[in-house]
Amino acid sequence: MSQQLDSRKNILFVICGPSGSGKGTFMDYAVKHFGDQIIHIPTYTTRAPRPKEVPGKDYNYIDQSTFDELIDNGGIFEYTRTYGDYMYGSPRSLIQDEHQKHLVVELDYKGMFRVKSVSDHRVISVFIMPPDIQTLLDRINKRYKEKNLDARIATIKEQIQFAWAYDYVIINDDWDQYKKDIDTIIRAEILRTNGIRKLLTDKHSTDPTLKKPS
Repeated sequence: MSQQLDSRKNILFVICGPSGSGKGTFMDYAVKHFGDQIIHIPTYTTRAPRPKEVPGKDYNYIDQSTFDELIDNGGIFEYTRTYGDYMYGSPRSLIQDEHQKHLVVELDYKGMFRVKSVSDHRVISVFIMPPDIQTLLDRINKRYKEKNLDARIATIKEQIQFAWAYDYVIINDDWDQYKKDIDTIIRAEILRTNGIRKLLTDKHSTDPTLKKPS
């Protein structure tokens, strides 16, 4: 498919990275500073909310039976069991371009590959890297005490192996630089989309080599 046809679609920013890398910060920044153009789509999970998490904002928190029902009726189109215990699933809206705005969502690398292969959106994938593993572990331990911490640590290497497959990789080391990187990515992709949309919409008036249909 040509880049012009891709850019007529809304953007789906897929944010990935190890636990504690800064995915939530990316999404919060996107909505706060680009809220007139971007909305966050929460995914589903069977785990309980953590302190300060808001149902319907951070995740859609549901029990296992509801999760299974959504899979059966197509409300969840891809899912995984993360860290060996809780289920996480992606809503169908991630593959149907039915929104008036661009979207931002957090997925793991398996979800990113699946969405990128079937979504009607123009998917832009961003992988958030910690400066080093010890810093990442310190962030996780400071934020909350996870009962599945060992499982989280075991998946870090697996997740980082796929960083090469993303459109962007950001090292989240310095807060000010991290904000600049987020801002740059979002502005660049929206600018590219809007420019090509304008060209396609007004191509007969902007491109003198094209003639209007008779």
